[in-house]
Amino acid sequence: MSQLALAADGCVADEPRILSFLEFLPTFRPEPTVATPERARTIHSNRCCPTCNRATVEQIELRDGALGRNGRMIPGTGTLVGFSCNACGHEWPVK
Repeated sequence: MSQLALAADGCVADEPRILSFLEFLPTFRPEPTVATPERARTIHSNRCCPTCNRATVEQIELRDGALGRNGRMIPGTGTLVGFSCNACGHEWPVK
């Protein structure tokens, strides 16, 4: 098993302090801002454009979601901030 040694203020201590990843694991996981059922209801209620009434709507998400093992954002984990219609270009915020 590998160990990670950290130095404070640029100096190396005589005896390194070994940190447990299990202690800090909850701090690395982002908490979802909206519960999954509420997010699904919001997406379902905004599936059609209010201007042209077409179903060519895409979600607008922030890039603050959880990252997968490959370093890419996992779809559906970003903060949902609005919707955009591909047909007419109309955009509207989440209500």
